[in-house]
Amino acid sequence: MIFLFDESSSMSGHAEALIKLFDNEVKFLAAQSKDLNQETRVSVYVFSSRGTARCLIYDMDVLRLPSLKGLYKPSGMTALCEATVLALQDLEMTPQKYGQHSFWLLGFTDGFENASAETDRQKMPVMMGNRPDNWTTSIFVPDQISKKYAVDWGFPKDNIAIWDTTSVRGVEDMAQTVRQASTAFFNMRASGGRGTKSIFSLNTLSTDEIKKLNKIQPHEFRLLSVAEREEIKPFITRRMGSYHKGTVYYELVKNEKVQADKSIIVYHNGGYYSGAAARQMLGLPSEEVLVKAEAHPEYTIYIQSNSVNRNLIPNQKVIVLTGPSNTYSARTMMPRTSGF
Repeated sequence: MIFLFDESSSMSGHAEALIKLFDNEVKFLAAQSKDLNQETRVSVYVFSSRGTARCLIYDMDVLRLPSLKGLYKPSGMTALCEATVLALQDLEMTPQKYGQHSFWLLGFTDGFENASAETDRQKMPVMMGNRPDNWTTSIFVPDQISKKYAVDWGFPKDNIAIWDTTSVRGVEDMAQTVRQASTAFFNMRASGGRGTKSIFSLNTLSTDEIKKLNKIQPHEFRLLSVAEREEIKPFITRRMGSYHKGTVYYELVKNEKVQADKSIIVYHNGGYYSGAAARQMLGLPSEEVLVKAEAHPEYTIYIQSNSVNRNLIPNQKVIVLTGPSNTYSARTMMPRTSGF
């Protein structure tokens, strides 16, 4: 995997959050590498003014990577083409006679290319266009105009994501997108795929992932529909006769933060799935994270509630776990912390 970081002065305000993004992603990649038995090697390039593109980390085992803290120091301009050409040229030298290699270049920038030499501006789209099918090239850009330029430079349009450079939450949201894409990429590789031109829209729920989950049987839960606005405890008590904290899951219908100790249930293609792998499957870290309701259109997500006064809204669905004998230990649903 090749990380390509904009190190221009305009990134100064995002430096700390970007370092955290990288360090957390490395931990996740290390866990995935072990779980799926896939060797993962990482290179890191940064770019600012012309002539400053450099490699911070080259082809290192993900299990031994250092933090970016102290290495990433924003200043100068934005020589995106120069750094991309350097990274492509370097990684092209990787021996591929034996083994099944896949390369994923993931770039991050908050602005336009404004510093590379004309030779690099001309080389980049040619080199990008000549990538073999075991290459995935992707990038985060700040707006639609930048996305158009990224397409011109050679990035596939479905491998370009827009991030909010104006808010503190921008990098946090970007980190979640990276996590989801990473999960999808590992699943693709595990199923024999080599590269993709739709890294940000791959279906993350593979057959192998389903096998890691617990399928909840019909007699182990009740699915209830909310008719009018009501607090969760009286609603469940009225419908079920009693309310047991930890056994109730509400449908995610708006963006909200989900704590690390909350488990989830996912509905997909007629089945309800739970278990420690459910958060990981959706690319959610084992820490509090903002979950966007619209970010997972192929799933219906239910979040565990430990509240007695959460407000439910009309047409929202609620799952109540009952278990085979009308009892169910919520502890069996709790997520494990893996790699964080």
